[in-house]
Amino acid sequence: MAPPLVSGKPTKTNGHRRPRVRQTAPALRVITHAKKQAADRLIENELGVAIEDYIEHLAHERGSPMTTISTYAGILLRFQEFLSRTLQINSAQQLTKDAIITFLAYEHTRYNVSSNAQPKHHLSRPFLILEKVVARGFLRYANERGWISGDLSIDIDVPKPGRTLPRTLSREQITKLLQPETEETPAVLCDQAILETAYAAGLRLSELANLVLSQLKLDAGFIYVIGKGNKERPCPIGTAAIKSIARYLELGRPKLLVTKRGKPRKRASGCLFLNRFGSGFSPRHLRRRIQDRARRRGIKMNPHNLRHTFATHLLEGGANLRVIQDLLGHVSIATTEIYTHVSRKRIQEEFNKYHPRAHTAAPTQK
Repeated sequence: MAPPLVSGKPTKTNGHRRPRVRQTAPALRVITHAKKQAADRLIENELGVAIEDYIEHLAHERGSPMTTISTYAGILLRFQEFLSRTLQINSAQQLTKDAIITFLAYEHTRYNVSSNAQPKHHLSRPFLILEKVVARGFLRYANERGWISGDLSIDIDVPKPGRTLPRTLSREQITKLLQPETEETPAVLCDQAILETAYAAGLRLSELANLVLSQLKLDAGFIYVIGKGNKERPCPIGTAAIKSIARYLELGRPKLLVTKRGKPRKRASGCLFLNRFGSGFSPRHLRRRIQDRARRRGIKMNPHNLRHTFATHLLEGGANLRVIQDLLGHVSIATTEIYTHVSRKRIQEEFNKYHPRAHTAAPTQK
């Protein structure tokens, strides 16, 4: 049975007094305001308490990043809501193989209606695979805790998603993107330092947003990054990034820490990159800043393309795959190996473009 997660004063329900389930679990704070109503439903029965316990397990014991927790929470909220509404399943003990299959079959036919600007379309195959992974992880955890009898996760087949090659930028596009602006306002200096750092170290968007001053070791040419699972890794950065960061720290960041009237802000942030209010960026805001800069330069991209480009350019320059794995913070070398396919594809394209007989038909035999 799920462990009780209770606090606060008892409340009345149908004439009976019961303990109120904790409303402010730290892991659930990452759920967006749009999911608040679903989050309230999550904590109303024993299955919801079990799901909440699993989310807290991901946050505190597994050390999963907040983006992962938010995604998993959203899927499990929908999972619990479907089981309660459709199958009247309100506790983990009631879960069965048929109930899980019914939910997954429903998701296969469900439409994505998140945007009114685009026509409805079925959920993508990668997202459906992710839902199976999340459901299997929760069921495995429930079995370990003794909430269900038997491991229902073995009945969920998770196919391997098709591998798609990451999109990278050419060297010409990188040069165009990183060309400094003529006007050096604090925001412009900040954007320049962000882009130089992202390309120099191959950082994830969350790692870039969460950089703090204490992680900088510019004299040694390194920054220390906290990646997935709260693992720290040293990342060397080049001269261009070091100069860009140093110029931002000298001329840009101090001005972002004071108000328009020249008074110091009451809450000074320790983040390296600051917005116009003197606070750190959210990953979403940082994404928008990078894409706006790229759009002005005529380049269509997202911030993760810089990470892919960083790895691909290192590989093309002759870097060892194990070194690239360490720089990217990948746990498995198999994750890094995808860049070898990108490099081969680019080699083939260069061959087809420049070899004089790449597209010449062979002479016919008489």
